[in-house]
Amino acid sequence: MPRFGDSVGTAMALMDLGNGRSIALNRDTGRWATLTPAALEQLARGLDGQSSPAETEPALRRLLAPPQKRSASEARSLYIIFKLTQGCNFSCSYCYDKVILRKLNRQKRDATYHELVSRAVLDGGGRAFVLLHGGEPLLEMDSVRELVLESRRRYGGAVQFSIQTNGSLLDEEILAFFREHNVGISVSVDGASDDDNRLRVMKHADANPYERLRGLLRRSEQVGPADMGLHLTITPHNLTRVLPILLQMQRDGFRSVSFSFYQPVTPGLLPEWEGEAVARTMLAIVDAINDGRLKDLAVQHLIQVAQRVIGMDGGFMCLTSPCGAGRHLVALYPSGEVGPCDSIFDPEFLFDSVAKYEGEKALTALRGLLERDVETLTPCRTCDVKRLCNGTCPGSAKLTGGDLNGVDSFECAMNFELLSGMLRRLGGASHQPFVDYCRAHITERRQLRRDLTRGDTPAQAPAQAGGAP
Repeated sequence: MPRFGDSVGTAMALMDLGNGRSIALNRDTGRWATLTPAALEQLARGLDGQSSPAETEPALRRLLAPPQKRSASEARSLYIIFKLTQGCNFSCSYCYDKVILRKLNRQKRDATYHELVSRAVLDGGGRAFVLLHGGEPLLEMDSVRELVLESRRRYGGAVQFSIQTNGSLLDEEILAFFREHNVGISVSVDGASDDDNRLRVMKHADANPYERLRGLLRRSEQVGPADMGLHLTITPHNLTRVLPILLQMQRDGFRSVSFSFYQPVTPGLLPEWEGEAVARTMLAIVDAINDGRLKDLAVQHLIQVAQRVIGMDGGFMCLTSPCGAGRHLVALYPSGEVGPCDSIFDPEFLFDSVAKYEGEKALTALRGLLERDVETLTPCRTCDVKRLCNGTCPGSAKLTGGDLNGVDSFECAMNFELLSGMLRRLGGASHQPFVDYCRAHITERRQLRRDLTRGDTPAQAPAQAGGAP
């Protein structure tokens, strides 16, 4: 029963800020407000039926309002994690792709891709956001070129591509193609130093992947560090260095970084770690942003969490309940099989065709995923931050606990500590610089998305991994 304070009524949780003010959080909707003692007393009277809604000040009315419905435009968007190949020229020790190895069938893979996009764009009148993934997707660069060009011919600007790559095969020709066709680039690294990247092993070279990327960008006439994103894998081996790594990335001119957190697909591979320790590292980054040390680098994970807490519509499907897996998100594998998300490793959730996948949505396994909600998950129902966290990743829950309807204990502890700390910071005036930072980067990203959708500019869009590219 994760709680961060006392309660008022059945749905309102309180956090004492220690300065005569409290944060009141509506467990059912995720809405919250910073209240004076007088406002808190008014809230208590309202919950006891001693005052009418008309007598309640606007902040309290918002706090008590029912949840908002999702927009129709969100429902018309399809996000595709397109895993082009299981092949890779790296041998990263923690790689989760090794859990589900699928035989490459290019013809079926590409036909299934066009079936998915046609359903979304031509039949559904929506848009498709495609993250080219792997393995190492640049091993399939000929397929990438063909897919991008054919998609432009068939669907115009209704399809937006990005790619997540280890960066080792990038060259001027590939960068020029991506720039011309507005393909966002995200390069995966584990940090800046040799030691940071010691688990990210190239099979046929000794170069530090981050240094190799910096060298390529120094020589490039096509793109620079500001034109692509980085994707930082956080594991027990680099956790204590995450803030210094981000500061180095900012000094090197990068402007966007997303995170993924190590999933223990191979038990015993790395030391155990605690979710609370990861959350404290994330909150130290929030404080570094607030005091101005991190300003130009958009730390996407924290911006998305802040969007959720502040109440802005972030559209980040991992923070919805049920999550986007199988609803707005689909994973397409090298074999042409489809599943709800590549974070769900169980072969039970892989289907041989789109027709079988769609048909299975009414049946037990996939239906359970689509209906998974914090209001019915036993570990979540009484949690104060359930509507901000919206439950842990179902793939992680299945991986670590064997139950899709459970939660991942590591992620649960991390999210509770992170969200509680974020609320405490955002509930006072001292973290306004962090709020301004988030709003500025959100505005910039939205404008870039609009520009790319119109196809007006050859701007490079930094890719963002994890659910919503």
